[in-house]
Amino acid sequence: MTLGERIRRYRGREGLSQEALAERVGVSRQAVSKWETDAAMPELDKLAALARALGVTADQLLNGDVSTEEEPAAQPPAEDRPDHAAGWLSRLLRRWGWLSGVYLMLCGLWIALIGALAYGRFKRILFPMDFLEDDPYLLSLGPSYTFPMTVAKIVIVMGIAAAAAGVVLAIYLRRKR
Repeated sequence: MTLGERIRRYRGREGLSQEALAERVGVSRQAVSKWETDAAMPELDKLAALARALGVTADQLLNGDVSTEEEPAAQPPAEDRPDHAAGWLSRLLRRWGWLSGVYLMLCGLWIALIGALAYGRFKRILFPMDFLEDDPYLLSLGPSYTFPMTVAKIVIVMGIAAAAAGVVLAIYLRRKR
């Protein structure tokens, strides 16, 4: 049995994908693939990390004393394990989660724009001429007359707050990645 076959066998026993093993050892997935196909040999420091990651000694990894090793338990493929979907989603969010902040920012700007348009329209309908803003009759109607404009102002503020939160979220998740 070659070193590559032993690496593949121990990796299967531990239920690790090539990517997960590469992450534990600190190399690329391609390096693990080359080791398993015997296209390359791991360096000495990587060999020690590889043995630790696989839960064996370096001697077992290099010499493969098959007579003392127990047969590996059958592991389902990584795609069939229940934790596979959670790991996939976690990697997806870690890599592209910052886009949710960008999306939140764009939605916030859109909401603020709609609020600003509504405010302008309400003001034009309720106060067609600027001098009417000080009209005693309109002021006697109280806050109910200007309620739509107040709601539009609230929508503008909420949109700007959502846009700011989106910027902060995008920057935070991008740096965390």
